[in-house]
Amino acid sequence: MELLVTAHSAYHRQFRCSSCRGELPGDAVYCAWCGVRQDAPCVGCGSRFQPDWRHCATCGQVRITAPVQDAGAPEAPSREVTGDRRVVTVLFADVSGFTAMSEKLDPQTVAEIVNEFFAVLTEPIYRYGGVVDKYIGDAIMALFGAPVAHEDDPERACRAALEMQQVSFAFAQNLLSRTGITLRVRIGIHTGLVVAGNVGGHHKRDYTVLGETVNLAQRLESACRPGNVLVSHATYRAATRGILFQSLGAVRLKGMAEDIQVYEVTGLTEDPGNRLDSIPLIGREQELAALQEVFRQAKDEGPRLVWLVGEAGIGKSRLSSALFESLRPDWHVDSQRVRAISYEHGTPYALLADFICRWLGAPRANAEALWQALVVRVEATSEIDPGEREQHVTAIAQLVGSTREHPELEHLSPQQRRTFAFRALNRLILAEARRRPLLLNFEDLHWADEASLEWIQSLSEVLGSRDASQARVRVNAPPRDEADPVVSGVERALPR
Repeated sequence: MELLVTAHSAYHRQFRCSSCRGELPGDAVYCAWCGVRQDAPCVGCGSRFQPDWRHCATCGQVRITAPVQDAGAPEAPSREVTGDRRVVTVLFADVSGFTAMSEKLDPQTVAEIVNEFFAVLTEPIYRYGGVVDKYIGDAIMALFGAPVAHEDDPERACRAALEMQQVSFAFAQNLLSRTGITLRVRIGIHTGLVVAGNVGGHHKRDYTVLGETVNLAQRLESACRPGNVLVSHATYRAATRGILFQSLGAVRLKGMAEDIQVYEVTGLTEDPGNRLDSIPLIGREQELAALQEVFRQAKDEGPRLVWLVGEAGIGKSRLSSALFESLRPDWHVDSQRVRAISYEHGTPYALLADFICRWLGAPRANAEALWQALVVRVEATSEIDPGEREQHVTAIAQLVGSTREHPELEHLSPQQRRTFAFRALNRLILAEARRRPLLLNFEDLHWADEASLEWIQSLSEVLGSRDASQARVRVNAPPRDEADPVVSGVERALPR
């Protein structure tokens, strides 16, 4: 090792790093240039050793070497807990029938089937904004709300669980036909406080969550019937607006000192507002009277637009529900409520497709039923020329994902197709609004996709035209932003 002699004592002589040859002070422990730990100096005179020396070349002192340590490990274990306290929805899914499959099939085949099954099961988790925390044998632990939180994580978890049951059933049917083995999935969900952060030892740390919330979610999964989803009261209360539940009463879970209220997920709500009807409306009589008056104007005079503006949780949705409750049956109002959902923000036509399906009363999953409902509605509209009706049906159906084509549409560009489809749908809406009053309520537009917002703007422009003077339409919508081009476009088209 090369020494740079100075006027200082031997211990303070400078030397060069054995790795990068960088110049270092005599008392350096690590290299300031490359970070490599340096050999300790002689305990007698402070001189530095060459790598293969056994004695000091200056004083003859025997070289003393320290035990070898992992350069990447800290010198002392840290007891600091790094993480943050947050409310998270934990989902536990366990595969029932895994043990029987392991006994009958070769381990390689079992591993391939499990990997295929997990790939199918985890896809809904990520689609709804969750993450897989870990795989535990034949079980999956997923998180909604960590590391990224959303305002509706409990509902997202329940929707993901329902889809996991649907895709697992299809996978299990295929597996049964191939191997004669039946696999079912049990899912437990709980929402509560956890500590989220990196957990582990010196050599490996992983991001995860800790707390009683995790334990309770796993206990719910253990108590769940195969093929079902079981949730706690905390998850039920947070997701009840968009999810249907069946109460199973108080249940004593394994390892728990007290009974807890549990619920089974049964489906999705048809109307995003009807779950709010049981909440009393207090102190909003003036606002409700104003909404009712504007609806009367829309019913008797012409189209109207209302913005419901207020802070989150102030009661905008409940006020809209009160308006729908006040509609008299003899008015024969066609009332539709549609809610934009946060995890569909990037899905083109998500809000619009939901509106079309609700308006027609046809399930989105049944393409044939949706097509027939469109045919019936268009055929009953005298304002649309008979020779154009099939073209209109095809264009509107494509907004909901139909792959059917029409010769007159094949030569159009994507933008021209969209414009024609919007025009066809708006003509159908105007025709219906001339026959009976139409009340449209769009909620949570800050989550709406851009294509659906473009349709809302096109509808507002049509309603503001002379052709719509006899149409009795009222539109409720909370603006995403007062400066939003869609908002300003609608305000120019319709009187407030």
